[in-house]
Formats: sequence, C-alpha cells, structure tokens
Amino acid sequence: MTKRLISTVYMLTMAVALSWAQPNNTGSYYAAANGKKGSELKTAMCGIINGKYKGTQFKQIAYGSGTLNGVWGAFATTDVLDDGKTIRDRYSNITHYTVGDDQGSSSATEGTGGYNREHSFPKSWFGGSTNIGPGTDLHHIYPTDVMVNSHRGNLPYGENNGESWKSSGGYSKVGACTYDGFSNDCFEPANEWKGDFARAYFYMVTCYESDQPSWSSEMLSKNTYPSFKEWALNLLLKWARQDPVSDIEIARNEAVCAIQHNRNPFIDYPGLEEYIWGTMTNVEFDYTNGQVTYVAPPTFSPAGGTYTTTQNVTLSCATNGASIYYTTDGTTPSASSTPYESAITISTTTTLKVIAIKEGVSSEVVEATFTIQPETPIPSNDTLVWESFSGYTGADGSQEINPSNGKLDYDKWTTFTKVYFGQNGCGKLGSSSAKGSMEATGIQLSGNGVLTFKVKRYGSDTGKLNVTITGAMATGDKQVTPPDNWTEYTINLTNANGSVSLKFETTKRAYIDDIKLVSANIPGDVNNDGSINVTDVTALVNIILGKDNTAPYIYNHVSADVNNDKKVDITDVTELVNMVLAGGNSN
Repeated sequence: MTKRLISTVYMLTMAVALSWAQPNNTGSYYAAANGKKGSELKTAMCGIINGKYKGTQFKQIAYGSGTLNGVWGAFATTDVLDDGKTIRDRYSNITHYTVGDDQGSSSATEGTGGYNREHSFPKSWFGGSTNIGPGTDLHHIYPTDVMVNSHRGNLPYGENNGESWKSSGGYSKVGACTYDGFSNDCFEPANEWKGDFARAYFYMVTCYESDQPSWSSEMLSKNTYPSFKEWALNLLLKWARQDPVSDIEIARNEAVCAIQHNRNPFIDYPGLEEYIWGTMTNVEFDYTNGQVTYVAPPTFSPAGGTYTTTQNVTLSCATNGASIYYTTDGTTPSASSTPYESAITISTTTTLKVIAIKEGVSSEVVEATFTIQPETPIPSNDTLVWESFSGYTGADGSQEINPSNGKLDYDKWTTFTKVYFGQNGCGKLGSSSAKGSMEATGIQLSGNGVLTFKVKRYGSDTGKLNVTITGAMATGDKQVTPPDNWTEYTINLTNANGSVSLKFETTKRAYIDDIKLVSANIPGDVNNDGSINVTDVTALVNIILGKDNTAPYIYNHVSADVNNDKKVDITDVTELVNMVLAGGNSN
C-alpha cells in the first residue's frame, strides 16, 4: 500500500513537472512531433494543430455578420489594447478604433474609416472563401485600417521603397519589391510586425498542408514542402529572426486558442521554423524544450564589396549573448578562431568568414569579401566659373561692382566697367550713358568646355550683349539680343590652351545672371589634342604610374576616366585601347 502510494505520488509529480516543461503549459500537445525534423516535423505539426487541444477539437468560428459576430467578436479578446476596447492595428499607427463601434466601415482617409477583417494571408490565394476554414482562421486574420488594407489588396508581403504608396509616417508601404528574387509590387508592413506575419504564414502552410498545393500566390510553391518559393521563404525566415516572438503574440495565441482550440506552434516554440526550413533541418525537435535553440548568423557593416579606402568592419548578431568568431585565411571559423571584440580594420583585399556561438550551438557560417582598390583621384572641380550674384538682393543698380567686391561668388574677375548689382540678385551691365563690361582672365581650362549664361533686357533697351573668348575656339551664342524674359545661352569651347579669358560687354543696359563655365572633356582624350589615339594610352599609363599626380596636371585626368567609374585604373586602359582599335574619336 505504501509502495503504491509512493508510486502514485511519483507519477503525479513527474506529470506536473512534464507539464511545466512544455511552453505555455501545453502539456503533451506537441508530443507527436518529438524527434521529427524538416518536412516530417511540418507534417507532424499539421496533424497536431488540426486535432484536439486539451480534449476539444480544433474548429474555426464563422466569419460573422453584424456587430461583434463571428470573427468580428473574436477581435474583442484577440486584438485590443490594454484598455480592453481600442483595436490594435498592425497596418496603421494613427488609428484609435473602438472594437465593435468602428467595424466594417469604409473611407478614403486613413485613421477615420474604421477597421476590417484583414486576411494577412489573402483569401484569394486559397479560393476566396469565408466559409469556416482557412478564411475564418483567426491565427492569420487581424483588424486593420480599411484604407490601408485596400492599398494592400492581395499583394504579397515584401520589402520596397514605398514609391507607389505609403501609410501615415511610412508605417506600411507599397512598391516594387527590392528583396532578391522578386521584383513585382509588394506590401511591406512595419518592422515590429514582420515576425508576427511570418509566423502566421508558417502556420497557414502547416495547418492546411494538404490543401496548400492547390493554392495560388507569388509567394507559394505548388507542393507541401517547402510550400514557399525560395525568395519568399528566405524573406519570411529573415523577418522571423529579426522580429522574435513577443508577449503580444503569446497573449494573442492564447486568446485564439481559447476560441478555436488550436495553437500556432511557431509562437509556442520560437525558432521552430529553423527546424523545418532553416539552419537546423538536420536537428531533431524536442517538444520538452520550450525554447527552441537557434543562433542567428552574424551580419557585416559595411557589407562586402569593392572600396577605395581602408574599411573598419563591425560584426553583430541578433541572438543576445552569442559570441562571434572569425577567420581571414580562408579556414572555417569555430570557437577556437579569433574572437570578435572590436571593429576589424581591412586595408587589403580580405575575405572574412564569421560564425556566432551560444551555449554550444553555432550559427551558419557567413562570409564577405572586401576588395580594397585604391583609385587615382580625379579633379572634382569641373565647374571653373560660377557667378550667380547671390550675395546681393538690394535695390536695382544701387551698388556698383568692383573686382574686390566681397559679395561675388567667383573671386577671379579682373575688371568691371559700369557693372552693378541688379534687382533680386543678378548683375546689371551698363548705364544710361555708358557701356558695361566684365572680364575674367587666366581661367585654367585645357581641352573643351561649355559656357552658359542667362540674359534679360533692361526696360526698353534694345542693345546687344557680346561675349569674347580668348584662349579657346568658341562657337555658339557669342552675340545675343537680350529678350524680355530670362533666357539661357550656350557657347561651346574647344582646344582651350590652359589659360582662357571671358568678357561680357553690352551696347545698352542688360541684366546677366548664372554665368557658368564647366570643363567638357572628351573621355579618352588624355593629352588634350582633340583626338583619341595611341598617344593618349601613353598619357593614361603615365597617370596610373603616378608620373602626373601634382596639379597643374600635364594630362587631362577627367578624360582619363574613360569608363566613367570615378577612378583611373587599368580598366580605363583596356577601354581606351578598345576605342583606339575601333578608330578612336576625333570630336
């Protein structure tokens, strides 16, 4: 009798201990999945969540009509804030809808039109039915703003720049998908809900495993495993890792379970998706472990790529408490490799291989190559002259300009004759009794350039504006009749000899503004002789070898960037040789 009592007490104690070992006091609910992995684990979970929970069979409720009926009524416990009446909206951050009072409305204005029943997994993907079944399953149906939801429609989830539409503050976005593998339009929810929606999607293809191959979506594959197209699966795994299970999700899972008597296992076991689709598909699932062990792979900042300067690379891991280790010699990193403690300085081309480890569990190994390719600098001051008279906005003609005037934009004007500041920030050439002129000399331009300027007539004066160029061949608007409205004119300069002068002179009064001279060099004409041939190749090689690296340059460093990639290197030589072999360019 005593032995039997002791045995009974022991068994009860073990049963209680076992029940507490399961997540959220689920007891043996998930026992049938024990030891499974990959696709078998998914199928096992399908059977579990379609069965009974604590003696009651899973059954979805009706879609409902009228106030707080069916799904509408479920929202009163699944999706309200702490006040018990305000709807939690996952698509908009400006709504303050009251459960029941604001249901089922419509409006073109976010935040005022009410909330509806959003199938985060669009019902059109599984046939559009709202009969009891996937169309009424609360694990993927949320209350959301009517207007925002109308912009979502049945678009797949994804990441985008919001170029088509954004909700208030850019909380939700619509645009062309920027995630690798898909480029059509998509809907991007806020970061704080991405993991929630990913776990809802994992639930849907698991719960309805036998039906899912007949469903149609840009995110789904026509099979029971893996169920998702590659790009979509990678995206959802990423979202689940970046936005882990929250207390809000756990509470909602409990509320939904109380209504339809099944659970979302991807909430009960954070990281379960890794055992089915992710980095742990070769690891057996242990249902007694309420916290699935998963270590996120480290990330790089900046990302691998080609850089012209030394990079300080930082590593991080989304798994709290994980240690990071790395190698630079091509070997696979482990716990015995170099531990990451601070930014890694990369001054030569290097491949970093990195791993994160926590409590003996490792992440996948990730790597990034940083190519350090110093560039020969290109002069950045293509704009040689810029005068917009921006320093003065006073009364028309009230102040005469002289070469030392501190309110000018360009500081190398040499002479002014009867030149004044004009009304609203411009120049005024001439007076009622004299011509006006302004001149700049010694402008360093070799090869080609483009001169632009704007002119407007003063009053009823009908004189001419003449432009004189020395030190270069000039074609274009060298003489203009100032019109009634501001008009821009252009003069093309060729064969500039390195020292160019500009002179603007009027026969009557006129306004002038926005005088701009920019170099317009021919790509490949490195020696500035107006043609492209083998002598330019020699000049380009001299630049790369550092034989022309001090200004004033002998050769044209802007033209030396033949392929226009903002640096001068051997790739420009290849491009230039191809141009020479093709007959060059005699522009």
